[in-house]
Amino acid sequence: FNSDELVEVVLKIFDKLEFCNKFGIPNDKLLAFVKAARAKYKPLSYHNFRHAVDVTHNTFLFLHTFGAAALLSDLDAFILVVAALLHDLDHPGTNNAYQVASKSALAKRFNNKSVLENYHASLAAEILGAEDTNI
Repeated sequence: FNSDELVEVVLKIFDKLEFCNKFGIPNDKLLAFVKAARAKYKPLSYHNFRHAVDVTHNTFLFLHTFGAAALLSDLDAFILVVAALLHDLDHPGTNNAYQVASKSALAKRFNNKSVLENYHASLAAEILGAEDTNI
């Protein structure tokens, strides 16, 4: 799958779970959201957009194929899929211990606490807070 095909996979997951219908998400806004997420992933060997789509697809499998959606509200399932897609945005390819030991700008920004998790969450909030991508 190339990058555009991976975007299509995510769109199909949202469609199959009927998130656009359930939450009134316009198709163009969903597409902009997925492309914004893709743009925030670096071309690393692991923590890249393909990894994000893999995690999103596995989340879909648990929800749809294995029936976990029956245990959650629609909103909880939606949040889970969105979090799966956004969970490693702009990953630098290092871990928290490295960030803290190297006294990186990210470590300083997040006071050496859950550095990468806080960074990914802040980027997710930016995407979700932007007018054209706030699904």
